[in-house]
Amino acid sequence: MTATATSRATSLSGVGIPEKITSGIYRLRMPLPFRLNHINLYLLEDPHGWTLVDCGLNTPETMSLWEGVLATFFDGKPLLRILVTHLHPDHVGLARWLSEKTGAPVFMTPLEWQLAQELFALPLADPERMEKHYRRLGLEDERLKKTIQQAGGYRRLVQALPQAVNYLYEHEVLDIGGRHWRILLGRGHSPACACLWEESEELLIVGDHVLPSITPNINLQTIGPGNPLDDFLSSLGTFRNLPCRLALPAHGAPLERFRERIDEILGHHQVRLERLQATCAQPQTAAECLPVLFGGAVPDQQYHFAIGESAAHLVYLSERGSLTRGGEELWRFVRS
Repeated sequence: MTATATSRATSLSGVGIPEKITSGIYRLRMPLPFRLNHINLYLLEDPHGWTLVDCGLNTPETMSLWEGVLATFFDGKPLLRILVTHLHPDHVGLARWLSEKTGAPVFMTPLEWQLAQELFALPLADPERMEKHYRRLGLEDERLKKTIQQAGGYRRLVQALPQAVNYLYEHEVLDIGGRHWRILLGRGHSPACACLWEESEELLIVGDHVLPSITPNINLQTIGPGNPLDDFLSSLGTFRNLPCRLALPAHGAPLERFRERIDEILGHHQVRLERLQATCAQPQTAAECLPVLFGGAVPDQQYHFAIGESAAHLVYLSERGSLTRGGEELWRFVRS
């Protein structure tokens, strides 16, 4: 973590201090050394102990903040379980450390756990796979090298995955503190994010699937689903039908305008798809389409997310027949 990143993270107000959302539900903000400077974790109380939703990034700063929470907040009650919504480092990064420290078992959906292990092993198991993938998207030379380094950073950021996990299944119900939380799967940002739906109170712990002020990154990665944007848009259509009164996201403030926010996100992607389709009157690579989606130069630290997002939109259009994808070693997309 750089000095600048550390300063930005520690200046975030309220980190490491559980904040009551409603009876038995607390939000715990932890810092991130990125442009997105925090993650919301959630603590669910019942008479016998606590359930944690997500863990934070594997950094000394987050560990130190967790030491304080464990020492002062739990009021002598144990951490009973750790629910990891999805595989990304800020969600799963400290799962092993917290599990070993508290004895609490870790839970994830099977597909998230499978992909986490594959991403963790990929740089050592198949280093040429990432290079082939990003060459297909139009990268070469120094840009290719930097993007491969970013894409291979999962192992560095997570450092250690849980030794074992218990599975969470779609529509499984968890009884916690008198509430009945049903597991709903949010797809696209990750393959099978575990969202927790409490129907009687119309509450939803939504992970990164719906965020209040930014759109989650939809990334065509080296491994994982082949059409993540289709997964995402279809999944949003399902979540839009929920009579959600309050959504608790992993980043940003609690969200009351849930259905309206989904409509905004759907509209955002529709505009981007229309722009890409117009641009591809002539054959284009994913790299060549970045200015269309992001309006100019993309910062180095964001490039891995941007190129994956560009590719995800182009693949979506090609799978729907609006574009034709040509080439094997280098993909070019042209209007059908």
